[in-house]
Amino acid sequence: MNTNEWIAKQLSRLPRKRTEMIVSSHAVDEAIHDGIDEREISRTVREGAVFVRKCEWSDKICFQRYDGKKNRTCVVVARFDEREIRVVTLWAKNGR
Repeated sequence: MNTNEWIAKQLSRLPRKRTEMIVSSHAVDEAIHDGIDEREISRTVREGAVFVRKCEWSDKICFQRYDGKKNRTCVVVARFDEREIRVVTLWAKNGR
């Protein structure tokens, strides 16, 4: 199974838009440091594009979403569990 098949399998298991999302304490610290609010984290996980180069085989999928008003990209690494999506870590970068 290649990376794209694995990602498609994980995304089909849970509907991103309706599944409960839990943010780890490490991700909360990073969000405070980078000035990312909870709404931006949620929008990145629920609507962001999959960042394939950062995905791993251990149930971690990386999402990224560009915000044109703030001119920055939010990158979120999330783990798909049985009934929830856990945000492991995140960071922001300027521009696309």
